Amino acid sequence: WTVNPPPVAVSVAPSSGSGAAQTFVFTFSDGNGFADITRVNMNVNLTLTSVGGCYLEYTRATNTLLLANDAGDAWAASAVLGSAATLQNSRCSINAATASASGSGNLLTVSLPITFKPGFSGAKNLYLAALDSLSSFSGWQALGTWTVP
Repeated sequence: WTVNPPPVAVSVAPSSGSGAAQTFVFTFSDGNGFADITRVNMNVNLTLTSVGGCYLEYTRATNTLLLANDAGDAWAASAVLGSAATLQNSRCSINAATASASGSGNLLTVSLPITFKPGFSGAKNLYLAALDSLSSFSGWQALGTWTVP
């Protein structure tokens, strides 16, 4: 009998601050190695909802980033990290060309340059979650705060 511990949302850097644009580095861990992590989610919003925020999903196997639409009920755009594409909704945009992901040991790191739109001003929380190959879910963790001017 082998117990598969779920992946863990470890951190976001910077974990606090303010500004209209920032490159955030999101870190996740899996006891079975970073390659066991299939998807990670990042959400910048006042509360833990995909509605009206900057809700993102990264799929490791395809190196693809998805951005939810404003309603939070569908993906507005997708791009392979490193490609000449910009993902955007009315809350934020991400330049895929300068985004990256890497893994080492148990850690998966996703670096995303996020530019916030003027209508998205105010205090926000930075939420992270991860899913592994056996569908074990980390649960959502609030690991930072950011103020959009």
